[in-house]
Amino acid sequence: MKNIILITLLSLSSPFWRGAYAQYNLVVNPSFEDTVSCPNSYYQVTRAVGWNIPLFFSTADYLNSCNTIGNVDIPKNFFGYELAHTGNAYAGVITYAVFQNGQILNYREYIQGTLTDSLTAGVNYFVRWYVSAGDSCNYVCNNIGIYFSQNEIHDTCPTMCNLQYLPQIENPSTNNLNSRNGWTEISGFYTAIGGEKYIIIGNFRDTTNTIATYTGWSSIPDSIFPNREYSYYYVDDILITPHDSLTSIKESEYPVSLTITPNPFYGLIYIESKNYLIEDVSLIDVFGRSVFRKNNIKKRKEEINVLEIPKGLYFLNIKTNKTIINHKVIKN
Repeated sequence: MKNIILITLLSLSSPFWRGAYAQYNLVVNPSFEDTVSCPNSYYQVTRAVGWNIPLFFSTADYLNSCNTIGNVDIPKNFFGYELAHTGNAYAGVITYAVFQNGQILNYREYIQGTLTDSLTAGVNYFVRWYVSAGDSCNYVCNNIGIYFSQNEIHDTCPTMCNLQYLPQIENPSTNNLNSRNGWTEISGFYTAIGGEKYIIIGNFRDTTNTIATYTGWSSIPDSIFPNREYSYYYVDDILITPHDSLTSIKESEYPVSLTITPNPFYGLIYIESKNYLIEDVSLIDVFGRSVFRKNNIKKRKEEINVLEIPKGLYFLNIKTNKTIINHKVIKN
């Protein structure tokens, strides 16, 4: 294998690149940028193209910088302050809630998205998304996952409930979702049974099996959930792509060169971009676990030290100020 990998990316200004990227990521409107109309209040995730609410009596929010009132604006909104992970929009869901008198509820919020094409039986897909805790809320909760469905779901419950489905990918309990400044990655792999066309994101566990931690971040009264006694998460940048496509980016006449050396590597990986700033770097093992992550780099060159990780195949994820690159690397 060559010691230097040259990855040639497609220019974001090229129409060919936009088409290629739509095939690369199977999620319709993965960062909620495309709008039916600008949100002007809560519970309007259906104003993001390709997204809706799968549970009646449950609400989910659409937050976009186009909002000028401030309640569902970005970066400052009713639930806290957070820049989008990508672009100018994201969704938001409650994953745990309590009433003022201490009564625990099974109230949950979910978002349902559409895929550009049905999944193929037996194909292994890489799945990744990002969350950030709402910093005006008094709880954080590690329980959130993705459920793949062949049919669009529209469930009901008499009062408040969690959806009765088992998510195929769930955030591991060791990946703490307690950051309210910046985004936390959740990732994994899913082997399709075939025909899945929809995804649902939220907490599928009932309250008995949900682990929530009190933060005391807010004392602002709220007429629905007094003192904001709930956990709330912004959701952005959902990626679903065939495992084998992680290196299937083609060459074009609009090159953006990035080098990764060496490959195979022994402990250090050197990354250099000639055109864009490297912002975030993460390394994921074959089980979908993040073994290294570094954010807010904002440089054209970066060195990562992963001497302690076991030998084997990994997936290197590099986010620049213009695009996201995924590539296979091997540790010897």
